[in-house]
Parts: sequence; structure tokens; C-alpha cells
Amino acid sequence: MPSQELPKVFNSVVQMLAEAAIIAPDKPAIQDGDRELSYREYERCVAGFSHELIAMGSHGGRVALMCGNSLEMAV
Repeated sequence: MPSQELPKVFNSVVQMLAEAAIIAPDKPAIQDGDRELSYREYERCVAGFSHELIAMGSHGGRVALMCGNSLEMAV
């Protein structure tokens, strides 16, 4: 029986996205109509939003967001 490689385990979705941005930076990650983000762009948006939340005082706490189904919601 051939050995099967187990999928890589990540500590967070953000870590998984960061690795995808390294492996396939220019491949499409998400799309909303005509708008599309590559994995590199998506990772940069997520990181930027995270830094903004920290600057606003979240420091890892819970944050509630309300927005429509869009690229912004995915970020």
C-alpha cells in the first residue's frame, strides 16, 4: 500500500494564506464579479487590515464586522 502524505497542518487560516501567497502568489485567490485578488494581494490585504485593527486597539480581541458578501468581507 503506498504511503499517503498527510495534509499540512496550520495554526491559523492566516498562516495557511501566507503559505499560499509564497507557493502561488499570482494565482487567483478570491473573486467578486469582475474584481479578483491573487494570493499575494489577498495576503497583503489581510495583513494590512490586521495592522489597522491593532492600531485601533483590538490587540487580538474579538471584533464584529457587518458587511455584504464581497472581497472586503473575505479580507
